[in-house]
Amino acid sequence: MLQSAYRQLDATEKAFVDGYVRDLEREAARTFDRLSNALYRPIPADVVEAARGLLDRPLVTAAITERVNDLARDQEITRDRIVREIGGIAFSTLADYGTVGNDGMFQLDLRNVTPEQMARVESIEVEESFNPSSGGARKKMKIKMHAKLPALLKLAEYAGIVADSEHWKAANARPVVPSLPDGVTVEQAGDLYARAIGG
Repeated sequence: MLQSAYRQLDATEKAFVDGYVRDLEREAARTFDRLSNALYRPIPADVVEAARGLLDRPLVTAAITERVNDLARDQEITRDRIVREIGGIAFSTLADYGTVGNDGMFQLDLRNVTPEQMARVESIEVEESFNPSSGGARKKMKIKMHAKLPALLKLAEYAGIVADSEHWKAANARPVVPSLPDGVTVEQAGDLYARAIGG
């Protein structure tokens, strides 16, 4: 397995790559351009001079390309990404966010939750109250997930399961047969229909 170029850099090189990529991100946001396009533009002379030779190192330029491509991929809005996001909401479970204790109660634990899993959470509420019997504070957390049913319906529509969806209509479309002229026999109508459907 190939090791990331960025992980092979020393601290100075990493600091340079991080700063350089941040500048590219800011410029892309300012000009409403795609971040990936920055890789195809010439590097300004003042940036080359300020880099003090770092841009001449193949590992540094590879790390810049790697980071820009990773960030651009994360920012791209594609059909696959949208379906993946909707699917994440549709098929998420509370088991991703905690465990059921011996007392049968769910215990929320967000320590190992991924950013993708956090994106499926609508809100988290923390309520603190004073417990007079123990003399300490009691913390109660509530997690609210994004609604599953709308996400499932969107996926069903996309998959063509819902009969009213455009995907279902396209997948189940029947050829339009022109109306037959007067006096056409049953055999002639059969031939015309067969030709209309490509038979």
